[in-house]
Amino acid sequence: MQSLQNQITTNGENQSFWQNEISGANGGFNFNGRNNTSQTKEALYGDMIADIAVATTLQAEVVDEEITYLKTANEYFEKSERYQELAEKAKSEAKFDEAALYTGYAVREKNNAVGFLKKKYYNLGEEITSEVDTRGLTYTRNSFLSYRDNLINKNFQNTTQIGKQIQEGKNQVAGIIAEGESYNQIQGMIQTASNLNKQGEENKERVEKLLAQSKELAEKNIGEGLLDGLQEMIASIQSTLPQEISNNGVAQYIQAQEKELAEKQEKV
Repeated sequence: MQSLQNQITTNGENQSFWQNEISGANGGFNFNGRNNTSQTKEALYGDMIADIAVATTLQAEVVDEEITYLKTANEYFEKSERYQELAEKAKSEAKFDEAALYTGYAVREKNNAVGFLKKKYYNLGEEITSEVDTRGLTYTRNSFLSYRDNLINKNFQNTTQIGKQIQEGKNQVAGIIAEGESYNQIQGMIQTASNLNKQGEENKERVEKLLAQSKELAEKNIGEGLLDGLQEMIASIQSTLPQEISNNGVAQYIQAQEKELAEKQEKV
């Protein structure tokens, strides 16, 4: 009898605790502590995602500017390759003086292209350094400076390499544009995690998993491929969301406890 009475008392306390969860009051389940922690994390992850969004915008601008420089350099390389073809033709016809002349022109145009790109990439690097500070990048700062270093160390030698880089740049910009709304999706997931947390302790694991995955994305080491893995991470987060989130989940649990308590009281 005493054991049963103890269970009734415990269930009564749990009822009170769960009612506090619904009303947002601090109770035996430490609602306030969990809620404050959730809000702190939500703010932190929100700041991280906002920082990544600024970084991707800057990257799109940099890539667009880089493509303009590459197209100009490509014109020099095309001239160089045409002169080299003329030199080979003259050489095959035993016109060695003419071949030497065309070879000289080819070398000159290639040097023009390489020198032009070296100067432009240096200027682009200086611009990036300035913009990183101006736009206030924090979480992505080191990654973006690494991206800058990769840019200024590029060394193209022909039209094939230039063409490949231009296409990669176009694909990169297209990817940034296409994924722009994905950051808003992540923000929504963080808010969902916060809402789940407020619905009660039964959702604690879901909350922690959502926040952990959001953090993994936000803190992802982003180098030259700034958006690599974004789609996969979003899919991973979405796959863990419940098919239907019921706002009455906690209330239903309390009702079940009340029913169980009533049955035990009847037996007494």
